[in-house]
Amino acid sequence: MLLLLLLLLLLLLLLLLLLLLLLLLLLLLLLLLLLLLLLRLLLLLLLQLLLLLLLLLRRRRRRRRVYFYIRLLLNYYYYYDDYYFVLSTVDFTYY
Repeated sequence: MLLLLLLLLLLLLLLLLLLLLLLLLLLLLLLLLLLLLLLRLLLLLLLQLLLLLLLLLRRRRRRRRVYFYIRLLLNYYYYYDDYYFVLSTVDFTYY
């Protein structure tokens, strides 16, 4: 009887450990997702900074092509994202 009770207790501890491990894995996945979202936000900010830096430069021919590609990237992210209201600081109507 005591052996059965100990075995049951051991099984319960193993289940608890498994549940704890599962929760830890879930937390790790959530942290990874948060890191990916932050990296994506950083990429968008860097693209906008690059665009603003190119606006300060005065070369016309090369600049238009680079603007076009950066604008395509930013419009793609803005269209599929809700960061638009945060990062919509560059107005593309003049380019």
